[in-house]
Amino acid sequence: MPITAMGLLRQLKTNFPALVFLFGPEDVLIEEVIKRYKEEFKADDFNYMRLSIEDLEIDSLEQLIYSPPMFANARVVVLDSFELVFKKKDLQEEIVTNLEGISKSMTKLVFIATDSPDRRTKLYKKINEVGVVAESKFLNPHEKQQWLSRELGRKNLKMNRDVMQEFLLVAGDSLRELDNELSKLAAYKADTNGEVSIEEVRSIVSPSLESSIFRCVDALGNLNKEEAYDELQKLFTGNEPPLRILAMIIRQIRLIYQTKLLVEERASLERLRRELKVPNFVAKKLQEQAYNFDVATIESDLKSLRELELQIKTGKINDHYALELWILGHK
Repeated sequence: MPITAMGLLRQLKTNFPALVFLFGPEDVLIEEVIKRYKEEFKADDFNYMRLSIEDLEIDSLEQLIYSPPMFANARVVVLDSFELVFKKKDLQEEIVTNLEGISKSMTKLVFIATDSPDRRTKLYKKINEVGVVAESKFLNPHEKQQWLSRELGRKNLKMNRDVMQEFLLVAGDSLRELDNELSKLAAYKADTNGEVSIEEVRSIVSPSLESSIFRCVDALGNLNKEEAYDELQKLFTGNEPPLRILAMIIRQIRLIYQTKLLVEERASLERLRRELKVPNFVAKKLQEQAYNFDVATIESDLKSLRELELQIKTGKINDHYALELWILGHK
């Protein structure tokens, strides 16, 4: 089984394998691994190469891997789009052959793929034998908080616990989104002590789809159709596909429904977090939202949303108009 990219980064504090194969959607962690390799081996223009597997010529593979470094302890070679290798049997066989002596070479190889590899292939088994395979998947809430705490120091920013939770709720799920929004805050706070307030997060950070959906549903729960409509228009302006917006609204209403049932059972916040599989601060927000709805209303909402989804998918109603109508007609 592959380790996680976070696990690999911890391993790189003491050990740099001759070969790592990274795959998955969280590209920030992948770039962090590459950065660690470049820093550790002082890989400059002469001793660092990055190219797509599409540009790799089979007859140059051996030279690419085993060429000695120039005035350094090692070379770092990164091969992108490695998922394409698993569609080319001749290239797979050539790579397997050339990996036999990788542990004794002076080249550090980093293979990057977006898709999960075929673990049945001889190539995957060889990579797993001589190197380390790591999956760069989206972080869980606890890992995201750890990442954020580290990045705040790097960007000379400070956030208390409440501000961190607000930032994670507003900024999005992927580290790429979080990193971009942190950079905006760092630029804004450049000439200050770096202490970020909740108000600054709300005014500067671009809200993610999830955050906007949260606000939209929250406004409905507070019987504020005008605010809910405004949030919907912001999503349209951001070119979010209407069916994706609808799916997220359904997901949010369903979470509120589950929360409402648990609240009526006098469930603790910890139980909400555990059963809904969300971080504490999201469980608390859901708990607050659940008090604005009764069970019958939520069940009616879910039924009407499913009917709306079917009408949109069968072309019976315009998607933008359908969402606007549902928001304005919400009781």
